[in-house]
Amino acid sequence: LICEDDRLYRKSIQDKIENWASLYGHQDIEIHSFHSSEDLLEAWKGGLPSHLFILDIEIPNELSGMDLAKIIRSVDSNVPIVFVTNYEKYVYQGYTFSALRYLKKPIIESDLYPCLSIAYHHYQLLHQECSILSIPGEKIVLRYSEILYIEAHSPNIVITTLIFKQPITIRYRLSKIISLLPSPLFCPCHRSYIVNISQIRILKKTQLILANGVSLPVSEKYEDELFDKFNQYHQGGYRCI
Repeated sequence: LICEDDRLYRKSIQDKIENWASLYGHQDIEIHSFHSSEDLLEAWKGGLPSHLFILDIEIPNELSGMDLAKIIRSVDSNVPIVFVTNYEKYVYQGYTFSALRYLKKPIIESDLYPCLSIAYHHYQLLHQECSILSIPGEKIVLRYSEILYIEAHSPNIVITTLIFKQPITIRYRLSKIISLLPSPLFCPCHRSYIVNISQIRILKKTQLILANGVSLPVSEKYEDELFDKFNQYHQGGYRCI
């Protein structure tokens, strides 16, 4: 979903997205453009899905892009948000909403294309389903995006999710479950924890904080791998797919 009050900028962004989709053979891209932030919000709240928001920050006499992002983040902590503006003063404020990128107008392909590729890659990762066997005759199916973290409680593992009020406990080894999860998205942060990298909001040398406010320890053994995967997830490093 694009929100840009200037018609020429709005058309330029849409044209570049269409060019990117054509260049990399993506026929599953749908673009909806709005000149009004309030119209976009109404459409989104009405059920129009979005897997990437591209938001102008300054929209005269309406909700700003920052205001929109605050509302979006109160509902969805994962969906990528890209801010566009003429003013550099907003860049750091934008990243408080876990912005994927901050792009300066006029937007050029070399800035926009990596954003689109990262968002597309995130969507592919997060919306895959994984099947986790619990007990004979019963199966739990989750999307990767629904898993917050996994904790070892020998001989079980405990899976904390976004969709169930209570954690899921199954008889499994942590070392076994990590081999079944996509490496770009999940990483051990401690010998007792595997974390969903997309859910990390603050990452420090000895601890991390997830989108739901939970703090997990980071051990020295996994520190480098975790930081590398976190940076790759948020900054790219994928081929333009």
